Amino acid sequence: MIRVIRSATYPAPADQVWQTLCSLGDLALWHPAVQSSRSVDAPRAHVGAIRHVATRDGLSMEEELIAFAECDRRLELLTRTAPVPLSLMWQALTVFGVTATDGAVLRWELRADGAPDWTDRIRVWFGDGYIPAGLHGLAAHLSVQNDKPIN
Repeated sequence: MIRVIRSATYPAPADQVWQTLCSLGDLALWHPAVQSSRSVDAPRAHVGAIRHVATRDGLSMEEELIAFAECDRRLELLTRTAPVPLSLMWQALTVFGVTATDGAVLRWELRADGAPDWTDRIRVWFGDGYIPAGLHGLAAHLSVQNDKPIN
């Protein structure tokens, strides 16, 4: 089992970070590794929503929103199709408010089971590449929206 947890702090309100994540089809607007993304049935997040993601390096994934908790600012995605041999890939994104700074923390967790000879490649691709790129890309996107520099 592969387990990766990464997080980032943003000088933006938690609700703004959360609303950005809830626009499932807009992933390509802020994630630099994503060439295109689209929500199949509705742009707003709801359990059962499907998102197609194509990365800039030519890979594609289909993800299903399997849990959505507005009050906890948490969503969970299950990858239905992936470009690597996986038996399971689950992601949870949770936004926490930081009262002292009126900012937010995003915690991005991934768990995956794959072919043993792919374990290290999956861990590196997601843990050192895809997820950190997304965290940084979201910071840049929020910075432009709020006219505040990235820390």
